[in-house]
Order: sequence, then structure tokens, then C-alpha cells
Amino acid sequence: MRVLYLLSVFILVLLSVTEGNAQQCDCTIYPFRPDPPCFSVCMAGLISNISEQNARDILGFQPQLAKRVADLAGKGFQNLEAYGRDMSAADFRLFENRLRSLTPSEVDALRRR
Repeated sequence: MRVLYLLSVFILVLLSVTEGNAQQCDCTIYPFRPDPPCFSVCMAGLISNISEQNARDILGFQPQLAKRVADLAGKGFQNLEAYGRDMSAADFRLFENRLRSLTPSEVDALRRR
């Protein structure tokens, strides 16, 4: 019983720390700081529900990766690392590197889509 109680307390503390990190992020100001965790958290929110067409047009992804990103975006991931669990290592490197190289005008285009 005590182990269950301690496990419950640990989970609550972990959740509050994770939520606290997300609350520190002002996703209206680009670049997203502090990084980590704000780049990952804000960018995941920014590309949530991105269309395959926008993944090609704005992000410049090839059709196969654009489709994969659009499919994953609908899952409501809270950070970019979650995308990495569902992509090959090579695709995730391309994906993350491209997102890290976005210009402010490209970020604005993603916000307007």
C-alpha cells in the first residue's frame, strides 16, 4: 500500500514538473526560449494538424515525409520527441533540422495556415 502511495506521489510530481515547463514557454515569441523545452513544446503545437500540402509548401518536405508529418500531426503530440518515436531516425533528423532552421516569416506562415 505504501509503495502504491509513493508511486502516486511520484507521478503527480512528474506531471507538475512537465506542465510547469510548458507553462514557462511563451509560444508567441520566436525563437522559442528557453530551449529546451520551449522549442519542442511550441513547435509541436505550431505544426499540430499541419496539412500535407503545407508540410510540402512551407517546410519543403518531400511528399513521403510531408504525408508522414501530416499523419502524425493529428495525434496531438505535446513535443517534437513524440514525433521521433514514430519516424525513422533519418526522417526525424531531417524533420527536426528543418524546424530548427525556420525563419520568422516561415513561422508566421505556419501560424496563418
